[in-house]
Amino acid sequence: MAAAAGLLVAGCALGPDYRRPPIHAPEAFRGLVSETPIPAGERTFGDLRWWEVFQDPELQGLIRQALVNNYDVRIAVARVLEARARVGITRADQLPQVSAAFAGAASGPRPTASRRCRPVFNGRRTSSSSAGA
Repeated sequence: MAAAAGLLVAGCALGPDYRRPPIHAPEAFRGLVSETPIPAGERTFGDLRWWEVFQDPELQGLIRQALVNNYDVRIAVARVLEARARVGITRADQLPQVSAAFAGAASGPRPTASRRCRPVFNGRRTSSSSAGA
């Protein structure tokens, strides 16, 4: 066990003659913030769309054609929209539900046609027999 520990410690030692190698770092890095701001109308390389980087009209036309006719992407978008709709339906089922029902019933004898009151004229109720008088 002591021999294994000694080998482990000896493997981690760098030795007495270790010197750090020289590092050649560049003076400036790409993407460093410049002292002069970029005018508002100009776009930087990072602002360009990836297909605009290549100034080849034939390549850009092929990319446009592929995006328009790519049914796999359309199907994937439709599936994402369908999944979102299903999530909305599932979440709606988790919300409290309110319902109401109304019912009514009449009780007692129903008036016959001769006993029904007619409209009020001059403050008096008239029956059907005295309506013509």
